[in-house]
Amino acid sequence: MSASSEEETENLYYTTSITRNGFTCIRDDFWVEGDPHKHPRENAEKLYSILTYTPPPPVLTKKGTVAKRQPPPFKEPPAHFFTAQMTHYGLKPLKTKEPAKKKLLEAFASAGGNGINLPVPTAILELENALKKEWHDADEAREAKWEALRAAYKESIQQLQVEKAGLYEGYGFYDDSDDPMEDERHLRMKKNIGKYSRLHTHSAKHLPVRRLRIGRRPRAHRGKY
Repeated sequence: MSASSEEETENLYYTTSITRNGFTCIRDDFWVEGDPHKHPRENAEKLYSILTYTPPPPVLTKKGTVAKRQPPPFKEPPAHFFTAQMTHYGLKPLKTKEPAKKKLLEAFASAGGNGINLPVPTAILELENALKKEWHDADEAREAKWEALRAAYKESIQQLQVEKAGLYEGYGFYDDSDDPMEDERHLRMKKNIGKYSRLHTHSAKHLPVRRLRIGRRPRAHRGKY
């Protein structure tokens, strides 16, 4: 099998991601190309709350003392999260956390709207919609090709079974599952096997015969019972 045919067969199992103009898409996931963490675009309001987070005062008891149980501490995202968000919103990415946060806050201030109106460039939105549609179209085509391959394989197996049945008939072989004489012989053999097995269990020293499992149909080379 050639390398191209192996790659084509492998692509039938899943639809690969699509990368274009600095972004990658698979299914409905859309992230920055080369981002190993695959950060999606964060909602503008949620992103602003992360950038402007200030820890709340500690929870107090009825006596006014600090309670032992406090809410879980806020965990700030790493630097690569803010770098990815800058690219998602059309800003020049910075790899250091604090400069990236400062640049995002400046973009929020320029957009106005109290931190809820950070616009996404139209080109990025159009690219996202185009990549998602292209991926789903490719996935549907892959699924149709896979179903056609399965149908062809099933048809070939059925044809092989028909040819095999004809070959057996030509050589005089037959299926004895519905033969009443064969069923009678099988019951008689099963009865004899059970009899010899019980005798062997109670007087194994006087019957040098081999133990047989009840219900197992003996083969032709094992002799007649």
